[in-house]
Amino acid sequence: MMNIWIARNQKLYGPYPVELAHRYLQAGNLLVRDHAWIKGMGKWDTLEQVLPRAEQLALISNEKVLTGDLTRPYVGGAEALRLGGYSRITKVAAEELSKHAGDIVLDDLSCLSPEEARLITSRSSGVSLEGIAELTPEVADALSHQRGVLWLAGLTQLDEAIAAALSQQRGNLCLDGIEYLSTGAAKELAQHRGSLSLCGVKCMSDRAAAYLSLHKGDMYLDGLDSLSQSAAESFSRHKGILTLDGLLTLSLPSAQSLSGHEGGLELLGLTALSLEARDALFSHQGALVTNTWHGGDQDPSSVWETSSSVSEMESIEDSINTEAAHQ
Repeated sequence: MMNIWIARNQKLYGPYPVELAHRYLQAGNLLVRDHAWIKGMGKWDTLEQVLPRAEQLALISNEKVLTGDLTRPYVGGAEALRLGGYSRITKVAAEELSKHAGDIVLDDLSCLSPEEARLITSRSSGVSLEGIAELTPEVADALSHQRGVLWLAGLTQLDEAIAAALSQQRGNLCLDGIEYLSTGAAKELAQHRGSLSLCGVKCMSDRAAAYLSLHKGDMYLDGLDSLSQSAAESFSRHKGILTLDGLLTLSLPSAQSLSGHEGGLELLGLTALSLEARDALFSHQGALVTNTWHGGDQDPSSVWETSSSVSEMESIEDSINTEAAHQ
């Protein structure tokens, strides 16, 4: 328990638990100008300065820490290991987890040191760290050595330095919490080799799309709800599976550009297309997966009811098999 000592008029009071000191301050029994001290301080300071620090330390002391003793009984198998409720981890626990053969899910962790990150990702199986909201370049560099699936869906922002570090990861990288991808971050992520999931990105510049199209691996961009002709032209040069399930419609120029994409193309969000755009998409030479749209009140001569699929896309979601509705 975190306690605060108070000094006033050469008299010493306390120690008071942080919660009690806060209530006394609100009631006027303690004053912001009172001198205060907590364990670990070199000298006394005013209560106004000490109380916020004490509250923060009290939160940390109440955190659940994953230790080696708690981890050891569950390590060793090939099944996925989920250890929830722990916001921090010790180095010994990370060392134990490095021996586990299956996936590891630690979605409640809120922070990692570079050494802990290196140990956890020293295996080839997947690691889920969706509670991590921020990364330092050092931690990102340690995580980049992972060669399985790395889930970091808790990240909401991605600067160039972090993107550059994560681009060195050679597995499947999930960054679905990122809503905006800058041109600089896209340029760095283009160096990544493996599947790249950015399903939270709602918009990106044409320059960012041009850089991202250079990525050599499957890409999942299901958060985009619109696509410029320039971006479509860039993505047509992408090599690998491309999913754009957030698109509701496509202009004819964009459909014509995407038809040149050489890998599998998934457009499950489409609700309406002009007949010309339909024909352009069906000239796509790779696997094409769309959804089923019911035209409703719209003019049937101007829209197309998209079918299940015209072919089989073997490497998406364990072999998606659908009937060909258009030859």
